[in-house]
Amino acid sequence: MKKVYKTMIFTLMLCLSMSLLKAQEVPVPPKVPEKPEIPAPPAPPKFDEQAWKDWGENFKKSFDEKKWKEWGEKAGKSFEGFDQQFEGMNLASADFDKKMEKLNAKLKDLKIPELPAMPEIPAMPPMPPIPEINIPSEAFINNGWTLGAPEDAVEKTKKLTKTYPADANDQLAISNSYGKITVNTWDKNEIKVDVEIKAYAESDDDAQKLLDGVSIDNSKQGNLLKFITNFGRTNRNNSWLSTSFWRGGDSKQKVEVYYTVYMPSKNTLNLKTNYTNIVLPDFNGAVGINMNYGDLNTGKLDGLIYKISSNYSKMKIEYINNAEVFCNYGDLEVNKAKNLKVSCNYTHVNISSLSEDNSIKMNYGDFQLNSLDKNFKTLNLTSNYLQSKFDFAGSPNFNFDISTSNSSFKYDDSKVIITGKTPSDEDKGWSSSKNYKGYYGKSSSANINIKSNYGGVKFN
Repeated sequence: MKKVYKTMIFTLMLCLSMSLLKAQEVPVPPKVPEKPEIPAPPAPPKFDEQAWKDWGENFKKSFDEKKWKEWGEKAGKSFEGFDQQFEGMNLASADFDKKMEKLNAKLKDLKIPELPAMPEIPAMPPMPPIPEINIPSEAFINNGWTLGAPEDAVEKTKKLTKTYPADANDQLAISNSYGKITVNTWDKNEIKVDVEIKAYAESDDDAQKLLDGVSIDNSKQGNLLKFITNFGRTNRNNSWLSTSFWRGGDSKQKVEVYYTVYMPSKNTLNLKTNYTNIVLPDFNGAVGINMNYGDLNTGKLDGLIYKISSNYSKMKIEYINNAEVFCNYGDLEVNKAKNLKVSCNYTHVNISSLSEDNSIKMNYGDFQLNSLDKNFKTLNLTSNYLQSKFDFAGSPNFNFDISTSNSSFKYDDSKVIITGKTPSDEDKGWSSSKNYKGYYGKSSSANINIKSNYGGVKFN
């Protein structure tokens, strides 16, 4: 029993020591991701080591080791011979209950001395506050890239203007990095492209070298009109990329390429960009966009078909019809959509209104739909690890078929009628998979079909 007593005392002292050491630890601010580069958080305020040392000494003085030692000896004596009283008791035998009654009776007679009073623990010194770490979400979407001149940098510019005649079959294709593309429409049967290249550096010579490293290839072959931004090599690391992408700090080397386009609204437009913002007006022609790191802002896109692919980008679209949208790591905001197909990963999607037939596939992120147009027909939503929220105030009636696996379905009982549920509420046992059938408002020919795995669906 002395071993038991020693183990108890050692465990108690170890817990007190660990608590004291744990209290002295200063929380370390979380490590900021290396990419994109973001200024490190400020260091915590100075830690008052002497105050914590004094606290430990005061606690040590108030702890009466002798009293705890005496209690351990008394507790050990109370257990002496206790094991001999139960020799021959086979608790696994058939008369288990009777033998347990005897055991409980003997346990009642066992007297364990009361614990001595715990010493009063001195008040702990205040911990230093943890500094706030503010990381802008835009830094992760656009990798820290923004338009604009570095502070106190020398600027050099050059311009290019090209105009080509165009008929209804002509297509415009632009490939660009580090800049902005602004498209305007007009009634002329021609396509005009203005290009302005800006180079920034610490000296005139370096800025000129950067400017000389940029060229614009343009040509027209058949119905295809192409503009391609080319980046040459420089003397620094013999690499254009190492000097053209300015990330702040002491470096002021940066290049930006601005395209301003004037074209008929019904011609086809194809854009391929990196680190480029895109602005489109109301447009009736077919549009294809492949963009990485940048912002897309559009008016009403009402052409034959649109294909948009984006990575690490923010997209804001006023209206889109007959579109396929692929996006990874970003934001997609659509005011009105008709016949929309979406496939996104790690993306926030917000749609104000849907019309006709639509299909959405999403993994990781969140999805919100605010209303349904009077011409709405179908929505098929397949999701994994996604929170889906639907606000249907003022929307037309529709039927729904919702299948969940390790997901929840929440709804307003006053607006949603459940006509079928599998497994039903009467079925016994628990199931991770459920199916709900019913309608919103009244039964209708319009349908919303949802398959949700590891997430949640909510009808407001």
